[in-house]
Amino acid sequence: MAISPSPIAALAFEALWAKLNKTAPRPLSYFADKLSTDIKPFENHKFPLFVTWNTVEAGEHELRGCIGTFAPLELEKGLARFAIESGFHDTRFAPISKAELPQLQCEVTLLSNFTQADDMWDWTVGEHGIRIAFDYRGSDYGATFLPHVASEYNWTQRQTLEQLVRKAGARAKLEDLDIELTRYDGKVYSIDWEQYKNL
Repeated sequence: MAISPSPIAALAFEALWAKLNKTAPRPLSYFADKLSTDIKPFENHKFPLFVTWNTVEAGEHELRGCIGTFAPLELEKGLARFAIESGFHDTRFAPISKAELPQLQCEVTLLSNFTQADDMWDWTVGEHGIRIAFDYRGSDYGATFLPHVASEYNWTQRQTLEQLVRKAGARAKLEDLDIELTRYDGKVYSIDWEQYKNL
C-alpha cells in the first residue's frame, strides 16, 4: 500500500538533498502548499523527534540511519538537523550517497505523552515507544526504541527489553537490573524518493 506523502517528511528529505547538492533547502510551507496540507498545528510548537532513513527494495525496508532527540525543538530546525545527523552521522552506517536516493524512504516520528512507567512491563507492544535507563556495574546506560520497532520484529515485551539492554551496551539479564522505563507515543510521517522528487 502506498504511503501518503507528508510535508514534514518531505522537509527532512529536502535537508538531505540540499546537503548532498550544496543548495539552500526549500521551507516547510513550500511542501505544505504542494501537498495541500495544513501545518498550522505545528507552528509555534516544539517537538522531540526522530528521523529514520530506510532503503526499500522489492517492498522490503532496511534501516539506513536513525537519530533523534528527546529535547523539544522547533520543527523546521529540528528536522533539518536530524535529517542530516541520521543521514550522515549514524555511526552504524556509512554516510548516505546520491546513488542511494532512489531507494530511500524517510520517516519522521514526533514524540509526545511521555509517562514514567510503574515498572518495566507497564507499556504495550505496538502502541508505545520506550526509553530505559539503568545502572550496571557502576555505569549508567540508556536506550530507546520507537513505537513501531517491537511490532515490526514481532518481539514480546521481554524480547524488546532484552534487545534494548543490548542496544544500550550492557550484557546483563533483566532480572539483574533496576530499570527505569518511560513510555511515549509517536506519530509517524513518511515519504519516499519518488514522491519527494515530484514535489
